[in-house]
Amino acid sequence: MAAVLEVKDLKVEFPIDGEYYSAIEKLSFSIHTGETLGLVGESGCGKSVTSLAIMGLLHPSARVRGQVLLDGRNLLKLTKSQFNTLRGNRLSMIFQEPMSALNPVLRIKDQVGEGLMVHKGLTKRQAERATLDLLKQVGLKNASDVASAYPHQLSGGMQQRVMIAMAVACNPSLLIADEPTTALDVTIQAQILKLLQKLAEEHQMAMLFITHNLGVVARIAQRVAIMYAGRIVEHGFVRQIFKNPCHPYTIGLLNSVPRIDGERHRLESIPGHVPSLRDMPAGCKFRPRCANPECLCRDSEPDLGEVEPGHQCRTWQYANTGVSGL
Repeated sequence: MAAVLEVKDLKVEFPIDGEYYSAIEKLSFSIHTGETLGLVGESGCGKSVTSLAIMGLLHPSARVRGQVLLDGRNLLKLTKSQFNTLRGNRLSMIFQEPMSALNPVLRIKDQVGEGLMVHKGLTKRQAERATLDLLKQVGLKNASDVASAYPHQLSGGMQQRVMIAMAVACNPSLLIADEPTTALDVTIQAQILKLLQKLAEEHQMAMLFITHNLGVVARIAQRVAIMYAGRIVEHGFVRQIFKNPCHPYTIGLLNSVPRIDGERHRLESIPGHVPSLRDMPAGCKFRPRCANPECLCRDSEPDLGEVEPGHQCRTWQYANTGVSGL
């Protein structure tokens, strides 16, 4: 089966005081039709930069290299006009904060309907009817009232459902969800996750789900990529990562998740913090925070190696079984 999205050796650099520093380095992964890939890591690991690079929304000063293939078409080679025909149509995104993503001076029906008129050629009246159907599809029962409302008149959960309606309005091939449940309480979060799963199955969308919450990944994704300092350090099926984590960073993330089974104990934490772009350590980027770094980690960084079929890890233990892509 051909991948909907293929990211190959993506590199993103930003200028700081006239010098470019790498935020994303040698990033490769793929997502197939109807599949959800969870991209996990702390704040500052490069998750959102990855999503913005795919969407073509990075600042013009950023340097982006590599390949981002959507249905075989390299997005990095498109003109601004060509990208605008894809964005919101075949390629769509749900942003972290719906209140800041929605336009505060436009009614909901105008914001949802805009994409339908631009990409599907609907008239204003047709777009309004389609908007009502979309709002009902995402679980907003009082769709007519919501359509006529302004964003500030809706709750956070309702705003997020509106954002989802906008994102899926044109039946995209790829949906990027950038921490869509971060600002929501647990009950609403569960509802949004269930809704995204339902829509992904119904529309057979490929979905890149970005989060720092491994519990969310276990619920919604089939595969997971653990990201650190702009690199994927471990990748595999969800059951593989949870059952047999191999990279010290993955192990640290899993150990920091509270559990309700077994004896209570103090949650572990990973010492230190994600390095800044200007202060990347030599060799393995996780070495300064690792409890048991190897000598080789000081001078060079291993490639991803195969732990088992479908499961790769960036440690020297598996470096001699290097894999070319994900």
